[in-house]
Amino acid sequence: FHTLGQEICWSCSYDGSIRQWDISGRGKTQFQKLVCQKVIGKCKNVKGQRTQIVSNLSVHPNGRKIVVGTSCGSIQIWSCFGSSVSTRPLGAVYSAHGSGGTTTKPVTFVTFVGDGSKIASRSDSDDTVRIWNVEKMEKESGGSFNRKRGGDSGHSPSLLLAICKDLPALNESANCAFSPDATVVCAGTSVNPREPNCCGKLKFYRLPKETKGSNKPNKE
Repeated sequence: FHTLGQEICWSCSYDGSIRQWDISGRGKTQFQKLVCQKVIGKCKNVKGQRTQIVSNLSVHPNGRKIVVGTSCGSIQIWSCFGSSVSTRPLGAVYSAHGSGGTTTKPVTFVTFVGDGSKIASRSDSDDTVRIWNVEKMEKESGGSFNRKRGGDSGHSPSLLLAICKDLPALNESANCAFSPDATVVCAGTSVNPREPNCCGKLKFYRLPKETKGSNKPNKE
């Protein structure tokens, strides 16, 4: 739902689209069913091909843009302000959680921090939560950040601010959350049924301050 209003919401699905809905009663209906108000965008992968699944969506605190995670391993920020339909995202990073063999790891969860300056992402194919700089993603997504990359150091430290490790995620519902002051990230671990005496854990990571001149993202 919209962060400031109560009558607008967005959805994402297996068709690669992001759709906006108006539940105020003024929205368009057909055959007594609510019709999508508009398609915000249709996500594409690094090659410009339609991505198969948009797996998760989060709304910016000001309600003017949204971030999605996709099955092609990308994180994409889209404008949802105004009546026009966007043809491309405001910013994007591809192969956000690296690649496994010949395929990229899907992004199964994304969320904005309270002031909208950072994004946390998670994949069910690795054991990390990754923290991203929104401003950098929007300003420079047309450059080097759009290239397919892999590994922890494949992205600029000005874009990938931190990597929180040792967080196994064995299902698509694994998520994470920022503290109100954006200094801590909280995430749970999945239980591997094949490991005896294994138990789920709730882990808290204190995020390091952003550093300049480093050639590697911060890790804690």
